[in-house]
Amino acid sequence: MNFQCYNTFSIKIVATTKKMAYQPLKTIKSKVVDITPVKIAAAEESVLRNNLMSIIKRITARGWCPATAGNFSVLIGSNPLRMLISPSGVDKNLLSADDLLVVNEKVEVISGTGKPTAEGLIHAAVYQTRAARSVLHIHTVANTVLSEKHLKLGFIEISGYEILKALPGVTSHQHKELIPIFANSQDMTRLSQDIFKKLQKDKNIKAVLLAGHGLYTWGESPQAAYQHLEAFEFLFEVLSRKG
Repeated sequence: MNFQCYNTFSIKIVATTKKMAYQPLKTIKSKVVDITPVKIAAAEESVLRNNLMSIIKRITARGWCPATAGNFSVLIGSNPLRMLISPSGVDKNLLSADDLLVVNEKVEVISGTGKPTAEGLIHAAVYQTRAARSVLHIHTVANTVLSEKHLKLGFIEISGYEILKALPGVTSHQHKELIPIFANSQDMTRLSQDIFKKLQKDKNIKAVLLAGHGLYTWGESPQAAYQHLEAFEFLFEVLSRKG
């Protein structure tokens, strides 16, 4: 079973072989801040916006963003960290590419007029610990139920399914995939720090769950992240039906 993902754009990421030191993730600020911009051509940013929006539309069509739930981002640059992210408190069915905000790792707005989500700190934690270029977060019945059911255990282990080969680096259905579960919290600074530490410690993690909340996963492009999202949600649906 082969899964292929084609990127429609490329982003220059500054790589490092040194172990990344933890940078405290501060709380959200709603005002526009005066900070060093990332040099990116308007045409390239337009491509990034459109690529992310195409995936958001596919996600909303699946019913994975009830009410105003969900948040999605694509990396613009990593030094300094800049990302395009969906605004908070908005029906994702009504979003356009122009509504996406440019924010930094503290979720401070660089450009755009909407309100950024405090959960952007979790996106930043992923970008600081993974060679990812897009992060997707959704709320479904299956991932909500399973995340609560397995919270005390602290993770969900999945093995024996062919669809696991849709995940990066997985070549066999016998692979054991562990998805850590974190207790939900309104303290996004602390929660993002906990996720940062977990991701930094275990490089095999490809997604995280917040109990009673939802799933975060990522990839080298919005399309790749969507492929991982779809695979995880298929697996969660299977597990939830098995009881």
